[in-house]
Amino acid sequence: MPLRAFQAGYTKRDPSSISSFMEQLFPKDQVSVLLGTDQGESINGYQQVSEFIANDWRSWGNVQLQVDDAVVWAADDVAWLVTVGTVGGGTAAKRGIRFSAVLTRSNGRWLFRYIQFEWDDTPEKLSGLLRRSILGEPAKP
Repeated sequence: MPLRAFQAGYTKRDPSSISSFMEQLFPKDQVSVLLGTDQGESINGYQQVSEFIANDWRSWGNVQLQVDDAVVWAADDVAWLVTVGTVGGGTAAKRGIRFSAVLTRSNGRWLFRYIQFEWDDTPEKLSGLLRRSILGEPAKP
């Protein structure tokens, strides 16, 4: 599953492996688009997406996508997926993110064509806080 390989790259965070990561998950001969969390982070093209991801690995926090809970739809040679996760760790507080992507199948391989990271700053509902309080779970920051 490409999402697992994508998460593995973000877990390893090794810029020296960006070439193999990109070859495995992105088409060289078709347009790919990546939208980051910050204003102006609209990246087009194989090389630019590669540079953006390598920079994420060097400077962004630890990305943990909920791969097993991803929702995936497919029709013929196009697939859409959505999931949530967190970014942060170390000295930075974890922050919620949403992740969505569109993939196309080419020569039997699913390749990312569109990726969007989005901050998930949805205020927590009282019911969630009460549930954690009752179960003894820590509250989210």
